Amino acid sequence: MTLFLIATMVPTMFFTPAYGRFAKQIRKDISDGQAASSNVAEEAIANIRTVKAFATEEVECNDYA
Repeated sequence: MTLFLIATMVPTMFFTPAYGRFAKQIRKDISDGQAASSNVAEEAIANIRTVKAFATEEVECNDYA
């Protein structure tokens, strides 16, 4: 029983920190990807607003006149 415990605990003690670093890097990459896609979406929405404003410029000028 003790041999089984040692045989499972020793590899666990060595591989757990390595897996933690690996998982941390993956979480960072996912977070960076989400931030980049959020920036792209934000810029696209801002550009839509700008185009819409210029498209209705003539109507607004006529309304103001």
